[in-house]
Amino acid sequence: MSAELSGKASLSGVTPEDAARFCEISRRALIDGRDSGGAEGAPLIGTLGERTLHAVVKAYFEPDPAFREVRIGRYVADICRDGRVIEIQTRSFRSLRGKLRAFAPGYHVTVVYPVAREKYVSWIDPETGEITSRRKSPKRGTVYDLLPELYALRPVMPLENVDFAVLFVDTEEYRLLNGRSRDRKRFGAERAERIPTALGGIERFETPEDWLKLIPDTLPEDFGTADFAGAARMTRYTAGNSLRTLETLGAVVRVGRNGNALVYKRNQ
Repeated sequence: MSAELSGKASLSGVTPEDAARFCEISRRALIDGRDSGGAEGAPLIGTLGERTLHAVVKAYFEPDPAFREVRIGRYVADICRDGRVIEIQTRSFRSLRGKLRAFAPGYHVTVVYPVAREKYVSWIDPETGEITSRRKSPKRGTVYDLLPELYALRPVMPLENVDFAVLFVDTEEYRLLNGRSRDRKRFGAERAERIPTALGGIERFETPEDWLKLIPDTLPEDFGTADFAGAARMTRYTAGNSLRTLETLGAVVRVGRNGNALVYKRNQ
């Protein structure tokens, strides 16, 4: 991956200028719904039904609207310029399967996955529109959040010309009080919107060796699902799927069983 994606945004790191420009794009999105990174009056929010987080990240990586929402065959790429495609994926990766198959033969594709490094959550009463209970979430996003999403791409991976980047952002998240629990905050409560407020950093996965970064150093040479779950701070179910994904990517190999549990080791 080259350092420059659009002449202004780099996946090689976050400079103070990058962080300031990201905040400005987000601020302008909240003020008037316009893209400060592109042509005057170019719409930012609402294009193709996208939400604010997706739209802000897209404008950050490509200031020029002429290179955004570019049709390639039967699909529309978030960004396409000079033989490079960038897809910003804020939810399930399953919908990317067809795009990646279509784009990879002719383009270098980077999938950018925004992860909330820090977030504040507010609740909206869907009947009155009242916003209440703004609180800081105890959960902090990590690079391991990428693995459950990648599981959906196992049928098409690995693909040449496709790499991934985790973009850490701070967010204001708004959820609807429409769940089935007594406080209406659980069991079906919907997330209405995520507003990015700051850019925190970028972690890239461009080569087979990069996937080894997702294997915690604290693991023994041979390890199982429970070991991985504890080290990566995820459930055993998620850890099992994550290890299957890392096996598909060539980062780990199965070396046997311990009872009914699979045993893995790093593929170095």
